[in-house]
Amino acid sequence: MTLKNRPASSYFIEIEPKMLDANWTGELEVNIITSQDNPLPEESRAHMLHLCQLVASTVALMERRPALADELEDFLNEEDAYVESQKKRYITTSTEDNVITLNFPKETKH
Repeated sequence: MTLKNRPASSYFIEIEPKMLDANWTGELEVNIITSQDNPLPEESRAHMLHLCQLVASTVALMERRPALADELEDFLNEEDAYVESQKKRYITTSTEDNVITLNFPKETKH
């Protein structure tokens, strides 16, 4: 993975599937990556690494505790529903020929 065009202070959690020929075996490797030139002070780097370790460890923990995977699925579904509800709050537009139509939600003052 190249870190070109990425801030040097960034951290990445890489999930690399184990492959057999062109097929995923079901196994994976989780890696935490940051730049050797990361400008954060040592203490901040340690805190960021710890946060990444917590996030990355959920992969193994989900295997040990399937209920955690269910809880995370519920959380994602709630977030998806929230994002969808927020999209409806914004003005929508459509264009047909030289006519532009604006649609304001009821709660929007206009």
